Amino acid sequence: MNKDPLSIVISLIFNLNLLEENKEYNINEIKQIPSIENHWITIKKYLKMFRLIQEYCPKLDLEDSKITIFHSQIYRKLSPKEKTIVYLFINNALTSEGSINLPEYHRHNIEETINYLVNKDENERFYLSKSGLDIIKSITRRLNDLLYNQKEINEVFTRPTTISEPNIYYLKENDTQSEAILSKKPFNRTNNKQTIMK
Repeated sequence: MNKDPLSIVISLIFNLNLLEENKEYNINEIKQIPSIENHWITIKKYLKMFRLIQEYCPKLDLEDSKITIFHSQIYRKLSPKEKTIVYLFINNALTSEGSINLPEYHRHNIEETINYLVNKDENERFYLSKSGLDIIKSITRRLNDLLYNQKEINEVFTRPTTISEPNIYYLKENDTQSEAILSKKPFNRTNNKQTIMK
């Protein structure tokens, strides 16, 4: 019989806290703990989930039936436009048929990119454009690098630094294509450098 996920979490929390601190253990050693009766693959998944929650989950304050959310560092790394694009994506606003009303905060973020990153229909409802969907793909790639390839957050979520020269901006090498798209300028890649044409 499959165990309830919460019971697995509680068991791991108690048993992991009983282990010696600052000592390395392998998964097989964890599995040998008598009260942990799960396959090592299951244990590994839960341990990975613990790490992700500890590092990237929003902080939550629960009081009776009320919840207060404090954004995680992942969300804070996104630009205002990226946050609005993620909001549209999460709400399935991918086509005109799925268009949605945007809260005022998000409308303000995206106003200057209507018909570029987002589209607006005759009812003042919004949905992602092709460029907006490209940004979602870029954010998804960065999240995959962070969560599955165990890269550091500052490696995959960077803010652009632009150096102005005649007719061109050079972005530092660790910048991303989505930042180029967000600038509303054409994106080119030359000699392994990302450039945005003025």
